[in-house]
Amino acid sequence: MSWSSLPNKSQLLILATCRLSEPLSNTTLLAYIYYLLQHIFSNSSSNTSSNAEIARRSGLLVAIFPLAQFITSLPWGWLSDVYGRKPVIVLGLVISVLANIGFGFSQSFGALMFWRCVSGLANGNTSVMRTMTAEIVKERKYRARAFLLLPLIFNTGRVAAMALGGLLADPVKHLPFLFGDSGIFNTANNSGGVPWTIKYPYALPVVVNSAVITFSLFIAIIGLRETAPCRIECNTGGKIISKHIVELSRKIQQMYSFNRYSPIKNDEEQLEDSEEKRYVDTTRPLYSTIVTRDLVRALVSFALLPLHNAAFTHLFSVFLSTPISTENPTNAISFMGGLGLSPQSLGLCISLTGLIGIVLKFFTYPPLQTRFGSLKTLRLALCMFPLTYFVTPFLALIPEHSIWRWPAVVGVLFTQIMARGFAIPSSVMILTDTSPRKEVLGTVHGAGNMLGSLSKSVAPVIGGWVFAWGMEATCVGAVWWLWLTPVAFVSLAWSYLLTDADEQESPLISEAKS
Repeated sequence: MSWSSLPNKSQLLILATCRLSEPLSNTTLLAYIYYLLQHIFSNSSSNTSSNAEIARRSGLLVAIFPLAQFITSLPWGWLSDVYGRKPVIVLGLVISVLANIGFGFSQSFGALMFWRCVSGLANGNTSVMRTMTAEIVKERKYRARAFLLLPLIFNTGRVAAMALGGLLADPVKHLPFLFGDSGIFNTANNSGGVPWTIKYPYALPVVVNSAVITFSLFIAIIGLRETAPCRIECNTGGKIISKHIVELSRKIQQMYSFNRYSPIKNDEEQLEDSEEKRYVDTTRPLYSTIVTRDLVRALVSFALLPLHNAAFTHLFSVFLSTPISTENPTNAISFMGGLGLSPQSLGLCISLTGLIGIVLKFFTYPPLQTRFGSLKTLRLALCMFPLTYFVTPFLALIPEHSIWRWPAVVGVLFTQIMARGFAIPSSVMILTDTSPRKEVLGTVHGAGNMLGSLSKSVAPVIGGWVFAWGMEATCVGAVWWLWLTPVAFVSLAWSYLLTDADEQESPLISEAKS
């Protein structure tokens, strides 16, 4: 079986393009977040530019995005079950474009927080895209590749976002041939460079983000087809128009009827009414009828993964940007500093490593999942996380000009990226298999995305504070050893409570057969 054999490839491609919105909106600033906050704080009257304070504030700035996703994930999922998947995706993309522009031209920490919040609200609909994947590709033999596609695109978006953030940050300084004194785009010959890039040195990356998301919005409006059971007839214009005409004529007849009797409906009309009632009843989030033990366990597992993965994404960027310590370590635990990488070096390093990881996952995950199943593949990935987190702070002890410095950084990144790439699609498939009915699949994924977003919002805040505390206590490894590694072990232990759906029939497949 090959990638070319996937059904509905055009719809999956459009959906994958829409999926770029979240990584672009959320990840771009990680390449320059340390320097962005330095710039913001340098223009304010308060003295908040210490490394520890930047770590705390960066945690809040990173956390507000998934917190907003948490608030809207379940409502987005429920709305998609009732009104359709496509309207929810299109509306989210529109808001995301506006939020990116607003963030890029913010001049205070409060404004940055506001627009990050709006962007998170817009991207709370990622669970709807996962639901559409399950509805577009229904055959089990294609599911490994289909569910790998969105994480692949997500990771590709992260790679592109980090590269864009690193290369386009502060363009007057780093791209003088385009935005400097004699730059191509400095048509007004302004002293110092292009005026708006001087005033807003970190706006260019998110402006490019907005352009890409606008393209996604355009093709979603033009080509994305509805997949929700309650609204699938919207793909056929004639049927929906005729249905509205019939409904309108009935309402008019009822409004102008002067008797208390109604005509007896034939069998076809009664069947149509019963189908409409069935959709109304099953698309509401009646939790008492859809919550099962396996679903709850899958949701907890789904939430544990980003509790450490999201913290790593944020903390590793801050750690690599933190200046190199000039103090010698007193012992193997008490040492300080980071690697002092520039936004360009940081973005390039993470992007290249991520790109290699994506290519390898593209070829290794499908056969691995096919042979061992989703649960065993998930456990394999969860075993890789604790080791990665434990060794990360020791990167600060490698001399700046050592030949082992970059291989060690790439090795840590590569292992974490591979583990994440195996864990995410496996956890999504496990969550899908535990859904009791196909009509509530959007709500189930909405609940999963809500809990995952809550974890993503909690993780950077806790991680940022523990990292700052460790910096003040001359122990840069505190957050890695006291937070990320223990949480990763808990996630691994919890996976042994999950049910292996590949060894027994999932509710959705049983329902399809019946």
